[in-house]
Amino acid sequence: MSSKITLDTTTLLIRDLIVKNPDTEQAIPDNYIPVIGGQGVVKWKEPYEFLSTVSIPTLSNSFVGMLGMIRPGLSSLSTAFYSSLTSTMTSTVAGLGSMGYVSSSRLYTEIQGLGDRGYISSTTLFNCINNLGNLSNLAASMKFTDGVARNFGNVGYVSTLHPGEYKIYQSSLGLQGSNLNAVNVTAEQIKESAVIDIGGFSRHIVGSSKMKIDINTNLGITHSGAALTTLSTFLMTNTLTTPVGLPVVMSYTTNTTSMGNVSFLLNSNDIRNNTTLKLCHSSGRSGTITTSIPLSGGIHITLDNTD
Repeated sequence: MSSKITLDTTTLLIRDLIVKNPDTEQAIPDNYIPVIGGQGVVKWKEPYEFLSTVSIPTLSNSFVGMLGMIRPGLSSLSTAFYSSLTSTMTSTVAGLGSMGYVSSSRLYTEIQGLGDRGYISSTTLFNCINNLGNLSNLAASMKFTDGVARNFGNVGYVSTLHPGEYKIYQSSLGLQGSNLNAVNVTAEQIKESAVIDIGGFSRHIVGSSKMKIDINTNLGITHSGAALTTLSTFLMTNTLTTPVGLPVVMSYTTNTTSMGNVSFLLNSNDIRNNTTLKLCHSSGRSGTITTSIPLSGGIHITLDNTD
């Protein structure tokens, strides 16, 4: 049996209070907090409902700073939550190893010790392969896993990258381009004569290739007077933009001079991407220049892959 009695009093002293939900007649659950609602009516709320009233003035605060701004009355929640957060963060960082992560110091130690475990770095591997032709460049001797040191001083190596190409190729070329016939040349001006087609050697070029080009130039140059002069003969690419190899330079003080033969030594980088070279001439003084390279046999090429 239930009854509803209204009591208006100034002071009410209650020894024990049992609160029930007026709609369900069930007792208010544990830990609920009385709250003054509209028109002074007492309501019962869960503690977590108070979080909806937390106000954060700005989003620039740190997360921990936000917790510190919770109004009085929730300070115990803030402290408990912050303590839980700190504990969780610490244990998470400390437990990374069990989750498959490795620390930077541990990683460094592991990398430093790879050599002791039989691993070899990519740079060391490249140097080993790149110097197989002369193993003494790596070390006079190396100690293997069986603990025995072996001498590499007299060990050689032949690459199988270009099988059959490690020999000497020789050929004479006919004149391409045209000879210079008393052509006027100003100081430092470049004049081209023979065109040298080395395309026939391109498929035989390997990393150790050396090419020697001998040319019977029969060059003559005449100036208006005697003075110290420099004559340069050199090779350039087909586009006349890049010199190839080293020039042949001759100095003289007379008003005329001649050059019977010139030779150029090129490496694989000079010839790998060039199939056509041009013979060029330049003088420090103005004059007239003539070349008489034979139509056949005046240019001889030797490609040496044996080094």
